[in-house]
Amino acid sequence: MQFKELNENEYTSFALNHPYASFQQTPEMMKVKQMEGRKTCYLGVVKDDEIVAASCFTQLPVMKTFTYLYANRGILMDYEDDELVHFYLEELKKYGHKINALYCRIDPNVQLIQRDLLGNVVEGGFDNHSLVQKMIQNGCRYCGETIGFDMRSQVRFMFNLNLKGKDALTLLKEMDSRTRWSIRKSQEFNVSIREIAIDELDIFKKIMNHTAQRNGFTDRDMTYYQNMKKAFGDKFKILIAELDPQELCQKLQAKENTFMQEEKELMDKETLTKKQKARLIEVREILQGTRKHLKETQELFSDGKKQVLSGASFITTGKEVVYLSAGSYDKYMHYYGVFAIHWTMIQWALEHGYERYNFYGISGNFDENSEDYGIYEFKKGFNGVVEEYVGDFILEMNPMFKVYNKMKKIV
Repeated sequence: MQFKELNENEYTSFALNHPYASFQQTPEMMKVKQMEGRKTCYLGVVKDDEIVAASCFTQLPVMKTFTYLYANRGILMDYEDDELVHFYLEELKKYGHKINALYCRIDPNVQLIQRDLLGNVVEGGFDNHSLVQKMIQNGCRYCGETIGFDMRSQVRFMFNLNLKGKDALTLLKEMDSRTRWSIRKSQEFNVSIREIAIDELDIFKKIMNHTAQRNGFTDRDMTYYQNMKKAFGDKFKILIAELDPQELCQKLQAKENTFMQEEKELMDKETLTKKQKARLIEVREILQGTRKHLKETQELFSDGKKQVLSGASFITTGKEVVYLSAGSYDKYMHYYGVFAIHWTMIQWALEHGYERYNFYGISGNFDENSEDYGIYEFKKGFNGVVEEYVGDFILEMNPMFKVYNKMKKIV
């Protein structure tokens, strides 16, 4: 076996259809890192003239003198092959020594244990704790089975919707009733969805700034979104939800007129059957709701102009569509723009043959009182499964790492 640097074409031909492939392990993502001023490389193992393992790495400065390597959702290799795992990690340490690296962070795109929709462990399901032990035996330090979000590493829990063999109607039926209701309400409100171009990114950035301020987090700067679009092209998609108030008001007024006529016809009858009485109550409830929405829309959109409600960004890669981020203007949230965006994108994924709709990160804390439970609850409504990944490993490459680790508590 030979450990070597690969060129982009060599790496891509190996990684494209690898079972552990991720958008984080693509040349496009490396281009984003390069635009951010980071060094990148592709390191692989060749056996009998065939690449059997590879990974993208970013290289960042540490303590002025050193660097550290990060295999984000790597390494792509068969972790059942003991010889290969040992060889790659040993050679990676040698490579790190050559470039004066302090350590390498590795977080394989491999699930730890099988879980269901509610986050419960599936009895008799797969269990990859042996991978953790193997990495430790080969000199890695394990960061543990963490929960929550950490800016230093990728999320350890994700939520995924399987699209393989499904159609839109089946997926809609399998969703939580509240999610299905929200999607249908967005349709009733005539919420429209469109993809924005690179010269419209400021529309999305304003949404994210508003959402960040409301929820107390710091959004990425505009350069990040521009770089993602430049690197990924059509694979990086930003969809926005819009509402035309004039169109909606016309629809609501037509609905009001229809039910007013039905109410009049029922009231004109000398006597009503039990069924007709029940229908009259129902018609009046519909009229009440319709008039309420009509008044709200007229007041909220007094200028009559089309308004952006919300937006979301996605990556399409390999066999999956990955949901990255989303935001909404709080005063328009009851028009359910984000639900409309997801439903539009799920249908797009089906039409284009994608097998997974990856809702991406959740905290892994399934306590209803936990701070981030709402994120999981929203994604759970679309049905799917919780995925728990093995997590982060630290491969020490220089004795000075012990000093650095005491200061920074890396692991």
